[in-house]
Amino acid sequence: MSGFTVDTTSRNDVASFYHSVYAESEAYKTRSNDWYGGSYSGNNHGSTTQALKDDVQRRVNFYRAMAGVPANIDFSSTHTVAGSDADTFYPGAATTKQAAAQRAAFMMSAGNNTSHNPSSSWPKFTFAGWNGAQYSNLSVGLYGPGAMDAYMRENDPDSLATFDASAGHRRWILYTRATTMATGDTIDSVEGSVLRYAANALYIFQRQEEKLDVSQQFVPWPNQGYFPDKLVPTHWSLGRWGADFSAAAVSVTDQDGNPMSLTITDADPNVFKGDNSIVWKLDGVSNSVAEDAEYHVTVSNILIGGVAEAYSYKVTVFNVDGLGEDQSLAGTQIPPVSGARYTFESVDDAEEHEFQVTQIGALSQTWNAEGGSTVNLWDGTGSEYTLTSNWLAANGSRSYRLGFSRYSRNSEMFGFERTMIPQSGATLSFKLRRAYMMPTAVLSVEISAGYAKWESIADYAGSSEYIEATRQWTITDGSFIQRSVAIPVEYIGEPVLIRFRIHKTESFCFPAETANINGAFLDNISLSNSKQLVPQGTTSYSGDASVVSFDSSSAGGSLQDGVQYILRKRTRMGNYWYPYGPMLTVVPDGALVGWEAWKEADFSGIDSFSDDDDGDGLGNGLEFALGLDPTNAFDTGTVLKPYVEDGYLVLESPFSGNLATMGVELRGQYSQDLELWANSGVAEVVDGKIRIKVDLDLDARFFRWKVDVLATP
Repeated sequence: MSGFTVDTTSRNDVASFYHSVYAESEAYKTRSNDWYGGSYSGNNHGSTTQALKDDVQRRVNFYRAMAGVPANIDFSSTHTVAGSDADTFYPGAATTKQAAAQRAAFMMSAGNNTSHNPSSSWPKFTFAGWNGAQYSNLSVGLYGPGAMDAYMRENDPDSLATFDASAGHRRWILYTRATTMATGDTIDSVEGSVLRYAANALYIFQRQEEKLDVSQQFVPWPNQGYFPDKLVPTHWSLGRWGADFSAAAVSVTDQDGNPMSLTITDADPNVFKGDNSIVWKLDGVSNSVAEDAEYHVTVSNILIGGVAEAYSYKVTVFNVDGLGEDQSLAGTQIPPVSGARYTFESVDDAEEHEFQVTQIGALSQTWNAEGGSTVNLWDGTGSEYTLTSNWLAANGSRSYRLGFSRYSRNSEMFGFERTMIPQSGATLSFKLRRAYMMPTAVLSVEISAGYAKWESIADYAGSSEYIEATRQWTITDGSFIQRSVAIPVEYIGEPVLIRFRIHKTESFCFPAETANINGAFLDNISLSNSKQLVPQGTTSYSGDASVVSFDSSSAGGSLQDGVQYILRKRTRMGNYWYPYGPMLTVVPDGALVGWEAWKEADFSGIDSFSDDDDGDGLGNGLEFALGLDPTNAFDTGTVLKPYVEDGYLVLESPFSGNLATMGVELRGQYSQDLELWANSGVAEVVDGKIRIKVDLDLDARFFRWKVDVLATP
């Protein structure tokens, strides 16, 4: 959870770091027991699991490593609080930061608000809780790693923490002299009829003896170098301990040199919020990009020791869920039935590659959840309820359900496991009933054609409202309604993924507990005028591979003459599987034999039989006969080493083929002048070697291999 480093000049290193470290802390969303023993009626602040504490520590140190500051913040439970007897409410020097943070989070949740100086009348007030509130970042509505994200964004609609135009929460997390922190958390819950929001207190203040003695450095956020698009904030910042930014100017240009609109929101050197910083709101930057986007930043007139300096750097925002390398497969589209090799661009930092052989099949399935069926579906819902529900159904007794398993969850989803290929007129049909679903909740139908970017093609917001007279909420839909969504024309004929996702536009929404009908219910889902990719076989390759084999092993059976196959591959990096690359359609040809079969199977890019593609002096046909690589000029050593045996000059090469089935004949030839050549005999295969020889008594100065074609290539 600490000691991280990352090379932000490397796109793949940043992507791998994000998916292996940032993503690992997302596990907190799948656990429901991270806060235990807490009771508002019993005035018990409760405790959190070590797993949640570890997730927060990992997330904090992830951000610090990205920013280039020491990423070894210690979250040990023994560190004691800051402050002194001069504080309004001092809990005592023996109080730990962990205890203060947990009590502060409990107080913020109980009060449904945040304050760094709560009065003694605040709900569930304690001296330790006051200390935690005074010296912590505070959030209500989010907890754990999600709260860390809100602190770093500094403009989060899902947290009730006051927006800070000076990026104070972020500056404390990235404080260059920090060594210790602690986290306190509660999870949203309902006690009786009272809703309690999740809360977090991140104890960020350092006692003087804890502060790290570090050399001054600039700390930009977003960081210099590659930066994941998902983490792009609206407010950017540049910090440096001891610097004066009060008279500084900021300019930002895009990759084409166009100036970008920005507004400086804070540059006050007299406000102690971690390192001194300048903060600006930058317009026109997306947190979801398909192509890399560069931004060139210059902050000038920074006073350091009374001397004006400037600092310039480049930020490259990139699609962290999409590889920069082309994942297309290169090779023949007409392989022999024995199979063929296909190459692809190697990927630095890759851990594994997966090669998939599929065939296009008909799609006739209708998903109706009967019997709890989730066949060919993936489930991205929380553990507090099940994807298949017996509360409501359009037909039968069950339907699929989406909701928010906790108030603090932002989205939940499910989708089709299979890759679909929509044809002209493709339409997604389903029956939908929005039950208790507020206007702040939206069910979206989303589609992706790769690069891990999703586009909404239909949105259905809730409309439940509270009726004061009856003190009840209304149901959005009184019954199931048939819905039809046409697949946009740009996706026709393309391999796509489709999912249903419920998400928030604001922080408050009904939770989808097991014993209620909150959320959206879907039934009788089908996709007309569409085909699907049906997997035939999947083969794993090591991360340093750049070649895959299409054959009976990878295809799950013998390749069929004249039958269409779809080939594609994907890469795992940072323990994350990136989307499959483009499809390659191939049709094996059983008529290919000899040279043509060899050429199409392994070297479809070379020229004719007589050409010498690698320029090593051996023609392509001879390299075929000898089992060499016509694209590698450095594999000829074994066939060009002569030796003398029983009065003969011998040339030989390792050989495992069959000349007859290859359709060629090999022989030796000798010459005195390189113009007239005479045969010295047909090559023979002995003990796994093929060799030719010439009598040393002959008046010859030159000796060579010659390949004759028996079957026309």
